[in-house]
Amino acid sequence: VQNFASTSYSLLITVSKTINSLKDFSHPNSIIIPNLLDFNKFKPQALALNDSKWLIVSRVSEEKYSSILRFIEAADYCGIQAVDIAGGGNTAELSRKLSSLSLNIDVSFLGEVTDIHSVIPSYSGIAGMGRSAIEGLACKKPVCIISGDGRLLGLVNKSNISSLASFNFNGSGLNSINNDEFKRQLIDNTLDEREEIYTIIQKSLTVNNWNKYIKLYGDLKFIETSALESLYHKISYFANTLRKPFFEDELFQHLFYETLIEYKMNDIKELWDYYEDSIGLSFEYPMPFSTNKKKRKSVLNKKKILFW
Repeated sequence: VQNFASTSYSLLITVSKTINSLKDFSHPNSIIIPNLLDFNKFKPQALALNDSKWLIVSRVSEEKYSSILRFIEAADYCGIQAVDIAGGGNTAELSRKLSSLSLNIDVSFLGEVTDIHSVIPSYSGIAGMGRSAIEGLACKKPVCIISGDGRLLGLVNKSNISSLASFNFNGSGLNSINNDEFKRQLIDNTLDEREEIYTIIQKSLTVNNWNKYIKLYGDLKFIETSALESLYHKISYFANTLRKPFFEDELFQHLFYETLIEYKMNDIKELWDYYEDSIGLSFEYPMPFSTNKKKRKSVLNKKKILFW
């Protein structure tokens, strides 16, 4: 996808060094802009000493289950009384998985929260990644980074704040920790350290810095690419069918491959063929541009009936 899309921009602007760490990344103009925050919207507030309820900010979807469950397990071990989860999605499957763990901690689902800045201050800590982590730090809360692959990475502190910010707080480069280490980190976390972290991020991540970045967009020129536009329309049309992160969905992979053939992008198609042969990609959907015209028509008619 990176190679496919690289001809569609003249300047790549990101909020993380992650894109630069991709193998064979060769785009000459890559600029990192921090994930800026309006600190005036986030108002820290003191809580009762015996208050021990954390907030997980995360979508409730299949690819997030492992990270959510890992934090809840650690929170239960550390004596945290309750956890609320802010994020849209289907909670039934996650609730079933929680029940199977037989934990003592109370877990509640808040659904999608649009005014997260007014919700965070009432919790004793925040678990999440990316912008959610920054928002928790802006409220001077202990913030635990949970990775997308289900690892518990621990609290943001003075030692790791710089590297975390470089990768937009996705936890890149951090090692996973066990429950005992998480408990130790909670004990060692102090208000003074959270104040220092707040001072660091307020200076570097405030929206007041936007003026020095906005001029970069004057050099940004998008180049129309018919193939990319075609793929976009296909993804939009099948949006309700792509239930996973779409780049992992087999139907998306089919649409992507179809687009490569349609626009004769042989260099990328060869990469695809290589991965298909070496990894063994399989498809539940018919391969594009079948030479059997009659069979192809039959499949399409069948699909048309199903979508009706």
